[in-house]
Formats: sequence, structure tokens, C-alpha cells
Amino acid sequence: MKKQNLIAAPEIPDLTEGSLSEAYNWCLSTAEERTEWYRKRSRNFRGWSKYLRIFTLILASVGILAPLYESILNAGGREMPAFLPPGINLVELGYLSLAFGGVLYLFDKAFGLSRGWIRFMTTLIRLQNRIRIFQMEWIGVLAEKPEGPVRVSLMHGFISDINKITETETIQWAAEFENSLALLESLAKVPARK
Repeated sequence: MKKQNLIAAPEIPDLTEGSLSEAYNWCLSTAEERTEWYRKRSRNFRGWSKYLRIFTLILASVGILAPLYESILNAGGREMPAFLPPGINLVELGYLSLAFGGVLYLFDKAFGLSRGWIRFMTTLIRLQNRIRIFQMEWIGVLAEKPEGPVRVSLMHGFISDINKITETETIQWAAEFENSLALLESLAKVPARK
């Protein structure tokens, strides 16, 4: 298939089988361009989301378990294990771990990495489903051997749906971005404790 201009639709001077086929291929190319954009972006979000969640979970676990471990050692009259550096206070280490875990959680929340990944994946799935529906509708229309206007109407509906799916995701992104900015502004306004 030749590379087409994905911005402008192909010119169709008359509704021939060849021109309708070219328009069909353009519709699919346009949709595939959108799905590929979401597929590429979701990989970045997936990586960040995954690692932030893992490190947040590890830090929160250390924050909870370190003080418990120290209290068990103190209750039993035991000394700190040799693998821990001398003079380390596990309670303080626990608080520090919880604080770092909280910072990572806020980072993810403020920049919407996990939400972005989920949003991109749901949009990608919606786009892929719409492409499959369009292909099946196209096959159904071809089987009925209708006139060209029915196929043109089918293509119009398809491109409209692809645009609506993308628009919905963009609106969600804008709302999440606004919420993230509001969160950052509220954090900046918290007065320092003395």
C-alpha cells in the first residue's frame, strides 16, 4: 500500500470501486496512525507507572516492617543483626521509608503517570475495537453489493467515531492535568510547621 497523506482525505471524483477502496484504505490508515500514537505513548507511561508503584510498595513495606522488627528485637533483648550498620534506628528508617514512599505516590498522582497509562490503554482498546467493527461493517456492506453512498456514509461514521474517541481521551487528560495542577498548588500553600 502506498504511503498516503493522513491529514487530507483522498480525492474521489466519482464513486468507482477503486476510489472507494482507496478511501477505505485511507480510513484504516488514519485510524492506525492514532492507535500507533497511543501504543507508543502508553509504553512510556507503563514503565514509569510500574516502577513508581513497585518502589512505593517497597518503601511503604519497609516503613511498616522496620519499626516492628526493632520492637521485636528490643522485646526479646536481642542485638541488631550483623547485616545492619551499627547505630541504625529502624524506627527512624521506617519513617524515612514511609516519607519517600509518600513522595513517590504524590509524584505519580501529580504527574498522572498511572492514570495516564490506564487512560491510554482504554483509548487504545476502544480504537482497536472500532477498527474491527468498521472492517466487519465494510465486509457486510460489500456482501450486499449496495451503491457507493452507503459505503461513503460508513466511512464518515467511522472517522467521526475515531475522532470522538480521541477527543474524549484528550478531554480526560486536560481534566487530570488541571487536577494535578490544583494538587501541586494546594501542596505549595501548606504552611510550614514550626
